[in-house]
Amino acid sequence: MTSSPASPLISIVTPVYNTPLYALEECIASVFAQTYTNWQLCLVDDLSPRQEIRDFLARAAKQDPRVVVSHRATNGGIVAASNEAVALAAGDYIGLLDHDDVLEPDALAEVVAALHADPSIDYIYTDEDLLTQDGTMRDPFRKPDWSPERFRNQMYVCHFSVIKTSLLRQVGGFRIGFDGSQDYDLMLRVTEQAHKVHHIPKILYHWRIVDGSVAADPTAKPYAYLAGQRAIEEHCHRVGIAADISPVTALPGNYRVVRQDDPDIPPITALLVDTGLESSVWGDQRRHAPETAFHLRHMSTFRNLMIDVRAQGSQSRTEVLNRTVQECSTEFIVLASEALAVETHNWCEILYGFARQADVGMVAPYLWTANSRLFHAGYLLRPHCIETAGARINKPFTGFRAVFKSDREVTALGTFCTMIRREAFLKVGGFDTSLPEPYASADLSLRLWHHGYRVVVTPQAHMWCFEDNNDLSRGRHRMTDEFRRRWPREVEHDPYAGLPPENEKCEPTKPKWTPQKLQDFI
Repeated sequence: MTSSPASPLISIVTPVYNTPLYALEECIASVFAQTYTNWQLCLVDDLSPRQEIRDFLARAAKQDPRVVVSHRATNGGIVAASNEAVALAAGDYIGLLDHDDVLEPDALAEVVAALHADPSIDYIYTDEDLLTQDGTMRDPFRKPDWSPERFRNQMYVCHFSVIKTSLLRQVGGFRIGFDGSQDYDLMLRVTEQAHKVHHIPKILYHWRIVDGSVAADPTAKPYAYLAGQRAIEEHCHRVGIAADISPVTALPGNYRVVRQDDPDIPPITALLVDTGLESSVWGDQRRHAPETAFHLRHMSTFRNLMIDVRAQGSQSRTEVLNRTVQECSTEFIVLASEALAVETHNWCEILYGFARQADVGMVAPYLWTANSRLFHAGYLLRPHCIETAGARINKPFTGFRAVFKSDREVTALGTFCTMIRREAFLKVGGFDTSLPEPYASADLSLRLWHHGYRVVVTPQAHMWCFEDNNDLSRGRHRMTDEFRRRWPREVEHDPYAGLPPENEKCEPTKPKWTPQKLQDFI
């Protein structure tokens, strides 16, 4: 086995313990089936009680010299077995494969193609799905691009993960005491140090559902979630986020990361543009701008919030906001709709907890209509439209993989109740006033991304928004040629939408997985 920049050696590490023989054979055979051939498979048996496991591993090693097998003299658990497998790895990169899961034949080829395109990548993750006992592939998990906020809430990157070997060893490998969440703990440390994290938006890994596994029953390993909580706590300490971490008991494997209040929050300005909007809300006629100003001032726990209401006059809202941000003296500003009401009283402190991170350019809460339907939690970009993520869902709805209960990065935000860093706003040039809404806000968001800032939404804070209260079609806006011209890549494939690339055929029913055996590769 040799390695070169053109053909890096990928070492796949797989700890083995008492695996059903058919699943172990399919797992190893899926590596033999790789179209990219410069790989090494490191198998460590953690003293399985069944002799047939040891015999089968010996057979695999005899069949292909790229297979390296080690047998532990004692049962040390998954962390010890995983570290021993890492010690066997000779490759430039290490891929993590569970002993009963399978890889798509082009998994390693896709990884190497990404590394060729950008050699600065230190960590790669791919999309995945679940594999049932009868070979059905279901529940495809189309992941977002790298989302550190969501990753603090849940171990979404999971399978298939490939890490630069030098980085994995630099951070200390797998840690004892994190059994069940050893991968989560490792990836938290890896991503803290990685130069670049890359997502391949293709399903290249099939996670097998077997009795006793988390894939079959999320409550199967409660100890794993306690380890996960501790991993996040230590991660937050390392990166300087003062936060309280707690598990979401109704959603095993999900966590709440609540930033601790900063006693020295600087003054914050909320900017409203008064257009004279009025409407009936909950049976009462509401003159929105003065009511919103009153609500923000008296229903918010943050007492250093300054309210600045500007008349629209003959200018557009974005023109007024551009001018007002220029005149503003505070470091943090809330660009607010004139038609808001407070639900989460400490909303300002919550948003500031995110906004004070130097690389966050915008952060927003969830906004709800008067009839408790989602009004705004970020935009999705599609080739034919801009639409509100989760438009019209009700509050209890969690979304696939609890996406709507997670803090997360989004490609674009509206400016209905959005905290921005004034410096970042001015650095990117503010709103392009030639664009109407929502394109102006989406364009601002994308320019922040391209200047190295993140755009975040959090379900920890909630507000009511009464703009176009009776027009739920507001959730979708036809894509314009001008916006598509400016942002062709993002319009073609929104990196945070959790959707397959537009050019990838999405079949309603996939053929079943075809089991393979070692004899197929003799």
